[in-house]
Amino acid sequence: MKNNLLRFCLWFLLCFSSFSMGIIFYLVIIDFGSFWGLELWICRCIVVSCAFVFCLAVAWFCIWRLKKSPDRESADIIDLNPHESQIVPSFVGMFVVSLGLAAMPISSVIAVSVLMFLFWGILCHTSYYNPFFTLFGYRFYQARLDDVHAKFVILITRRDGLKNGMKINNLRRINNYTFMEI
Repeated sequence: MKNNLLRFCLWFLLCFSSFSMGIIFYLVIIDFGSFWGLELWICRCIVVSCAFVFCLAVAWFCIWRLKKSPDRESADIIDLNPHESQIVPSFVGMFVVSLGLAAMPISSVIAVSVLMFLFWGILCHTSYYNPFFTLFGYRFYQARLDDVHAKFVILITRRDGLKNGMKINNLRRINNYTFMEI
């Protein structure tokens, strides 16, 4: 029971962390007025900066939690390709949707945001692409690992210069499709 709850919490935080770029896009777009007598652009900078730092902290916590896990695997790389360019269209789409949300009433924004998050959570489980991980030096690769993992998976690693035929130790399985090198 406790294991399932921890797994769900990690799933939720990983999904939220990767989805949080859409929240930041929305905060940049909306006009929430001034508060404390500050100019609009100062208020926007404060709110967006706080949201960015919070999302960065969530991403750091996810990495810390994954590193803390005792389960480790190793695998040989058979085929390796960068994965970032395949995910960029998703974030462009999220930005376009955020532009459209700025003109909606807040109740509609909340409903659309919850639906988008659920949709993102269902689809995101295959890659957990997180732009905040790149700020910590992680790269995303689409890799085919050894015969045990003959399908393509997403490999998240800090290591540069990965090549076909290399052995990777200290892999943490996030799910059947995503591994992170610790």
